[in-house]
This record gives sequence, structure tokens and C-alpha cells, in this order.
Amino acid sequence: MNRKCIWVSIQRLKIHELERTLRLMHQGQPKWSDKNQALWKIEDAAKLQLLKAAKLLSATYLILSAFRAGNDLSLGIFGIDASLPAGHFLAIAGLSFHFSSLTVCHLSAAMTLRARHAGKLLAPGFSTGMFNLLQEKEPLALAIPVIPKGFFTDRLRASGFLSLLILFSLSLLCVPYIAYGAYLHTFGIDIVNSDTTQWHEKLASCVAIIAPIFALLQILIYHLPLPFKKDSHFIRWGILHKLPPHASDKAKFTRWAGADSNEQSTRR
Repeated sequence: MNRKCIWVSIQRLKIHELERTLRLMHQGQPKWSDKNQALWKIEDAAKLQLLKAAKLLSATYLILSAFRAGNDLSLGIFGIDASLPAGHFLAIAGLSFHFSSLTVCHLSAAMTLRARHAGKLLAPGFSTGMFNLLQEKEPLALAIPVIPKGFFTDRLRASGFLSLLILFSLSLLCVPYIAYGAYLHTFGIDIVNSDTTQWHEKLASCVAIIAPIFALLQILIYHLPLPFKKDSHFIRWGILHKLPPHASDKAKFTRWAGADSNEQSTRR
């Protein structure tokens, strides 16, 4: 492994991309309150997107569980029974499950960036939680058992214990999501292994088999640190050639970008 390699997650790169865009929009470092307002808008929109995805997944689960009859979906109205292959609807549910993982990653990045920004303002007597409460952004700020550093110390660590309970309860929200993915996966396998289903139903059911796996990989790879290295070609032709010859930072860029090229040429 190259020593110049750095480990960073895709989430962190996207957060850096957003922070850089905010600095360019505000022509420098934006005010803390303005940036806080913008980050809250992004997080609120991400929560709405996740809620819409959760509603769609709940609707597909209710349809599959209520109208499933073997490998078909059966519906009876006024004594008339109508059925359709479950494999085709299962493919739609599988794709919805996969795309819902994008909303999970989006909300995770938005909440991470807002939490990091909240900790940057350190002023005596100022609480970001109470500030967000006054801005009607955190309606439960008074109930969150996080005690800021001050004149008192929690000897029993009760605040930390209550915080762990809240985090554990929030993590339980992942259980229905994982269970529904397993349900789609096993349902698709049952249809594929059935001898009475047509080939096109089995083909559609394969989407439901692989979609939960893709969703899991999407969430894991997005959050796990991955190896990256400097793109010397882009730095040389995308940045260095745009700088004037007398630029003070050009020499620094040249040394920084050419380190990998020199190392590679030496190895050759």
C-alpha cells in the first residue's frame, strides 16, 4: 500500500464539497448563524425525503403481506377475484428499497455536518441546543440529557447513560428496515425456486433478491473509510496551469502534486 494513501469516507468528501460550496457562495467563511440556518434547511429536507421513502416502503410491505397468495397477489372485490404475479410488484418494491438507502446516506451526511458545525462556536454561556430551540429547530432540546461543560460534574454519569439509551432506541429504527430487506430477499428466492412461476416472474424477482444487498453495500461503503491518493494529473492540468507564473502557491502545489509522480517514476 502506498504511503501517500489517505483513508477517507465518501460521506466526508461530500461534506467537504458542501462546505466548500458554502464558502464560495458567501465569498469566504460564512457567519455561524447563516451557515447554521442553511444546514438546518438541508437536514429538514433530508428528513422529509426519508419520511417519503419510509411511507413508500410501508405501503409496499402492506400490499405484499395483505394480498400475498403463494407466489401471486390476490385481491377479491364483490366476489370477483383478481390476481397478478407477485414477482413484478416485488421488483418495484426492491428498487424502492435500494433507492431508500440514498435518502439514509443523505440524511446521515446532513446531520453529521450540522452537528460538527454546532460544536465550532464556543462562547461562555452559549448553548447551540438552546439557540436551535429558540429558532424552533430542536423542540426537544430541553429534554436531551447532554450537560455542557461548566461548574457542575455528573458524578453518577447519569446524563451519559441516558444519552446511550436514546442512541440505542434510535438504532432500533434500523431493525424494521433490515427486516423488510430480508423479507424481500427471501420472498424473491421463494419465487425463483418455485416450479410453477414463469421465467419473466423469476427474472423480476431477482431484482428483489439483489436490491437489499445493494442497499446494504451502499450504506456501508458510503460511511466506511476508503483508500484515496492524490490525482496528480488533475492537479497539474486542472489547477497548476491556471495559476500565473509568479503565484506564490504554485511552487507548493508543484511539490505537493509531483511527489507521487516522482515516486512512481522511481519505482519504474
